[in-house]
Amino acid sequence: MASIIKTSEDLVTSREQTRAGFIAFALEKNRRSTPIIESAKTLKVLVSKAKTAQDLLKITEIQPALLIAAGLSDKAINYFTEDDKIKAISGLIEDFLESSGSGFVDEVVYRYLLIKGDSLGGSMRNIVGAIAQQKFVRTLLSNLSISGTNYHWLDNKTKKWEEKPANDFAIEENLKALSWKNPKGNNRILASNLNIPIVKNNIDICLFNADTKLYANGEIVNTPEKIKTMRQELLSCTVENKPKIDYIKGSYVALGKKKDFDNILKIIEKNKTLAEINQSLSERSKKGDINNKGVLRVVNGYFAELTFIYAELFRLCKSGAKVVFVNDNVRYGGEVISVDFISTELAEQIGFKPLKVYSLKQQKGNSSQQMAKFGRVPLRKSITVWEKP
Repeated sequence: MASIIKTSEDLVTSREQTRAGFIAFALEKNRRSTPIIESAKTLKVLVSKAKTAQDLLKITEIQPALLIAAGLSDKAINYFTEDDKIKAISGLIEDFLESSGSGFVDEVVYRYLLIKGDSLGGSMRNIVGAIAQQKFVRTLLSNLSISGTNYHWLDNKTKKWEEKPANDFAIEENLKALSWKNPKGNNRILASNLNIPIVKNNIDICLFNADTKLYANGEIVNTPEKIKTMRQELLSCTVENKPKIDYIKGSYVALGKKKDFDNILKIIEKNKTLAEINQSLSERSKKGDINNKGVLRVVNGYFAELTFIYAELFRLCKSGAKVVFVNDNVRYGGEVISVDFISTELAEQIGFKPLKVYSLKQQKGNSSQQMAKFGRVPLRKSITVWEKP
């Protein structure tokens, strides 16, 4: 697929794109309001048959519209008996329509439009996201089509996977998920609006390393084994994590930035403070002071990955920009690790200019296991401030 995003500026929505988005939203709002306007015209014709506002109770076919004019939603009406409905309409007539005199017909139509318009406005809040999603999917489909990549798509209505159609017109309107293979032969599934248990929230767009069978119509997110894999792939600072350097390297190579990766890695490998900490933790682990060997990977991976983040921040920031990090120092096996100072040292080697390290009054405690063996050492909580020259 063509590389569209080359710089951070490519992610900024232009004025023309913003304007086009507002126009698309306005046109869609008008399109969706057409049935409401037409029903209001029909309502006016039927209401005009009544000579007085009280006569409206005799026209049974307009009862649903009168209930809407009375301010009741479809959900609320479901809880109403027939007597309740008559009382609601009578209240509308007595409190608002009779006082309008001969203008009661227009009054009914206005109130009907007001309530229906408010309902439309509420539904339109979700339309912006839907339009953006459809445009995104359409762009992806176009790229797959141009590159000659075959795909399958999950129909949101039938819940069935369909083959790539000869004419894919408007399939994005009913597309729940899209499945294809990338140039390396890896299965990919892009799905929208899934509730992910691991984050306990609805996610707009999810990309899975899976085929249609493993995806299982979205049940992939509820598979304990898959969740564990997702946790392993996404999280770093856990004792069960594995080094992500190879993954990071692959990302840089794919972007044609192998040289940048090598330069950042050299900074990590040549940092004497990190080397000293890793050596000290290794020795303490051999003595049995550290009960989980995963801690060594956590510490090493934490600073390694942060260094890449610092490097990317430095690349993206403009001259004079300031970067602020909040840090908690840590202690493993009696070894105190000054996260704030080490981070600042790495950031300085990347190119940032250290400005301040604020030490907070509140300090961090130690675990009961460490205090029992090594005593209590208050750990610094701090805020570091750096600037790009």
